[in-house]
Amino acid sequence: MSIEQQALQTYKNNIDYLKEKYPNVHKKLELLETIIQTGQYQEKYALDYKEEGYFDIQELATGDYLYNENSITHAKAMADTVTLKRKGGMFKALRINELTDEQTKQIDNSELSFHNALWATATVTHYTSKY
Repeated sequence: MSIEQQALQTYKNNIDYLKEKYPNVHKKLELLETIIQTGQYQEKYALDYKEEGYFDIQELATGDYLYNENSITHAKAMADTVTLKRKGGMFKALRINELTDEQTKQIDNSELSFHNALWATATVTHYTSKY
């Protein structure tokens, strides 16, 4: 079975699960699929299989990628941050990066929808690392 077939099978299995366990969510997804197929709504993102053997999510309007790195390596790095200690968080959701004033402003002014979601986190991270 090709990777594309595996991805489609996983999608179908997930849809079947939602249909059984969360019928209201399933109905919304069916509606979304219908309005995309009829051209009433344009898709914003696409799942792209890279030659290096991983998937990335592409924003169709800009061609930019959400991960822009090997998503398998990224997922393993995130899994390695999980700790079962009772103190503190169960995992570190974000990488610890130092941001410059310019980088924070760039994220703040970005028109990329998935970057706008980073605005508050980037601002708080930058502020706390500074002070």
